[in-house]
Amino acid sequence: MFNRASIMTIPDTMKGTTQNETIGEKKEYLHLKENTNNPTSIHGKSIPYEILRIVGQGTFGKVYEAKNIENKRVAIKKVEKSTHFISREYDILRIINHPNCLKILDMYFTSEDNKRMQNLVFDFIPYTLATLLKKKYLSINFVKVLFYQLCLAIKHIHSKNICHRDITPNNILLNIKGELVLADFGSAKILEANHTSMSYICSRYYRAPELLVGCANYTTKIDIWSIGCILAEMLLGKPIFPGTNSMDQLIRISEILGNPSQEDWEAMRPNKAQMPPGTPNRKLDETFSRIEDKEVIDLLSKIFLFDPTKRASIDDILAHPFLHGVNLANLEQFDEMKCFTKAPTSSTSTSSSSTASNNTGNLANSTAPSSSSSTASAHTNKENMLSRMSSVVTSSTNLTNNISLNTSSSGTNKSNTNLSTSNNAVIGQPPLTINTT
Repeated sequence: MFNRASIMTIPDTMKGTTQNETIGEKKEYLHLKENTNNPTSIHGKSIPYEILRIVGQGTFGKVYEAKNIENKRVAIKKVEKSTHFISREYDILRIINHPNCLKILDMYFTSEDNKRMQNLVFDFIPYTLATLLKKKYLSINFVKVLFYQLCLAIKHIHSKNICHRDITPNNILLNIKGELVLADFGSAKILEANHTSMSYICSRYYRAPELLVGCANYTTKIDIWSIGCILAEMLLGKPIFPGTNSMDQLIRISEILGNPSQEDWEAMRPNKAQMPPGTPNRKLDETFSRIEDKEVIDLLSKIFLFDPTKRASIDDILAHPFLHGVNLANLEQFDEMKCFTKAPTSSTSTSSSSTASNNTGNLANSTAPSSSSSTASAHTNKENMLSRMSSVVTSSTNLTNNISLNTSSSGTNKSNTNLSTSNNAVIGQPPLTINTT
């Protein structure tokens, strides 16, 4: 039996004005008339959906696979609404119009267990980049194709001053042709000049350093850092900066990029706690030593900069030699032989971390230091960074302790409600298991 509910359309004249965001609060606008139990229909016609199963769940809602009366599969994101406003997510989704960005199909309200629920309806896209990365190592050519599409999506939203603020593998959807779609705009915001925003945003592994030290006047360059982390993860098969908390995240970043300089600190958090200059200790070459395409190291070196003003723009990235020659017209020709490669192996290096032990043969593990001297050096560097960063991160942490966001040790916000599932095979592979946390 179909659960019938109708869409409530919102005239442009009913739009409110965007208000400045404060810590721990998402301002919502587009005022609605209260009509929870019996929302008005479009031209008297109701839109029926049959809920099939839940495919994702997070702090702010659940995502279901459903089908409409024409048997078209859709994804429905249900979010409880305590006010009579449409979420900023819906308003942003109405602005976005790009093949590599998830498109909103419908929106309607329902009353469930005495709760007012906003329902956002999207095309159902069955796979995430996260599930793909768990199953196989990606070939360098497939990485280029996926990253290029992600960059096109970012270029589109940045052209409208929209900052996604939570780009993770779970929020990147894929179909069987390898077509990529950026999803989950629940944390997205239109950034305005001279307006501050909350710094405790974005899943930890993909969080830019200026966010880690509490910068509240950041730019869309935080998305650039995130997609750099995505690119690195596609190459390594695991997150490049898997910090367990904000302090550890900064330390892990510094272990590869070197310590931030005085100038970097000032750029990340102007007029706040200042730190003495660090010692350069860049290890990008070592981290990606087994990657044959060295252009990617040059690209990442332009993305992974502490100073956001020096970080590459999306146009810089799209023009980089690493992406030269990418042809999306051949997407339908991708098969398993072209999309995947065997896991890199190493007979000499090991890692003591639990993450590494569960990823035997991982490219990142094969380049991890194994000698006692390098281990001691890393330990010393970590202690130095701990001393340097304690005052900045402590103040940032105290600021964000009052924010009700998930801080799971996995580094992923549980607010991510993926419009995806993975019970089907990914490009000819056996069934996969989705991670919805």
